[in-house]
Amino acid sequence: MKEVTKSWIEFAIRDFKAADELRDDESLTNIVLFHLQQTVEKYFKAILEEYEIKIPRVHSIILLYEKIPSELKSKINITDSELNLLDDIYINERYPSELGILPEGFPTKQRANDIYILVERIVSEITKIFK
Repeated sequence: MKEVTKSWIEFAIRDFKAADELRDDESLTNIVLFHLQQTVEKYFKAILEEYEIKIPRVHSIILLYEKIPSELKSKINITDSELNLLDDIYINERYPSELGILPEGFPTKQRANDIYILVERIVSEITKIFK
């Protein structure tokens, strides 16, 4: 594995750890979701780096996933609706007003936990790719 790929993975691991550390705090659910989105984004970028695919300067989970080689996509069990959910987090959980979480309010602890479980599964599947 390339050193730069290892760096992407280390950053992803740290985001996932941050999400895990914060997920019991009801007042930080949007921050948890942001770190979960960043976890997946950085793991996808690690895949692109390792397979020498130019990494676009975007935060879109969907656009990054589209660049992953087909043979690897089949190893990552993720649906279009899950991709859309994770893609929406970057804006929706970071900014107020019509761009983000208001008027719905902050995400619930249950929503954060549900997405944590989703990302945990994705991380597990991606980790297998790198073994």
